Amino acid sequence: MPMSKGALDPHVVEQAIQWLVKVNFSTPDAATHTAFRRWLTTHPDHALAWQRVEGMSSEFNRLPPRLSQDTLGASRHRGLSRRDSLKLLGVLGVGASAAWVAAEQGAGARLMADRSSGLGERLAFQGPLGSRVLLNGDSAVDLLSGREPGVRLRRGEMIVDLDNRSPSPVALTIETRDGRLQTQGAHLLLHQRDNTTALSVLRGTVALGLHADASPVQIIEAGQRLAFTPRGRLPLADNGIDPWAWRDGVLSARHARLDDVVAELSRYRRGILRCSEDVAALRVSGSFQLANTDQVLSLLARTLPVQVRYRTRFWATLAHA
Repeated sequence: MPMSKGALDPHVVEQAIQWLVKVNFSTPDAATHTAFRRWLTTHPDHALAWQRVEGMSSEFNRLPPRLSQDTLGASRHRGLSRRDSLKLLGVLGVGASAAWVAAEQGAGARLMADRSSGLGERLAFQGPLGSRVLLNGDSAVDLLSGREPGVRLRRGEMIVDLDNRSPSPVALTIETRDGRLQTQGAHLLLHQRDNTTALSVLRGTVALGLHADASPVQIIEAGQRLAFTPRGRLPLADNGIDPWAWRDGVLSARHARLDDVVAELSRYRRGILRCSEDVAALRVSGSFQLANTDQVLSLLARTLPVQVRYRTRFWATLAHA
C-alpha cells in the first residue's frame, strides 16, 4: 500500500536524492535515463519523493554551479548518510523545498513548538512552577499546563532548574520521547539523541517512568547520569566532554576523542563537519568557544597533526595533515 504524502520511507527519499545527483547534476547517459524512468514508475512513492526532491533543482540553479555540483556530486562519491545529504540540501535550498528538507530533519518540530532555538543559539526562559529552562541550539519544547504543569522536550537538549528551597506541592512534569520525569526541585539536563535520551541530575531527585515499562518509577539521585529508552535504562559512558559546558557557550573536553569533539562541534555549525577515520582517535583537551566554530577548527589544526579541508563553505573535513 502506498504511504501517505507525509510519511515517505527514508530509503525512498535517499534514492530520490541520489537520482537528483545522477540526473540533474552530472551528465547521465541513456542507460542512466532508462534506469531512472524504471525506478520512477515502480511505485507511487518514488514519484512523490522525486517531485519533492526535484523541486529543489530550480533553487540550486540560482547558485554558483561549482558550489551546487561540488557539494551534491560529492555526496554520491563519498557515501554521505541520508541525514548529511538532507542537511546539505537544506543549506543550499530555499523556499518551499527547504521547508520540506527542514521538516525531514526535525526542524518542523521547532516551527510547531512553544519555545525553540536555532542552530548555535541558546534560549533561556521561565517555565511552569517557577522553573528556569535553557535550550541548547536546535532544540524545541512545549509548555504543559493544567493539573500537571511542565515541559515536553520535542527535540534537542535542555537544562531545567527548579529551585528546591521552597518545593511546590505540585511536581514539575517533564515529558520526553522515551520516558516521563517528575520532580519537586531538581537541576537536570536532558539530551534527546537518535535512539536514547540522556539524563544528568546535578541537584535534587527525579522520578523516571519509562513509556514501555510496567515496573514502578525509578528515583534518580543527584550526581547520577544515565541514558534511557522506552524499555529500559542504559549506562552513559563518559566520553570526556562536559555535558553541562554548553550553558556557558563552551565545549569543554578532557582527553576526548577527536571524532566525539567534531560530532559535538557540528551541532553548532551549518552544513557538514566530518572527521576522517585515520585521525578519529586523536585526543583533545581544552575549552573552546562555540560562537566561532571556524576558530575552533583552526585551533585544532594548529595543535594536532590534522588539517581542515573545505570542499565548500558548508562542508569541512578534518583529515591527517
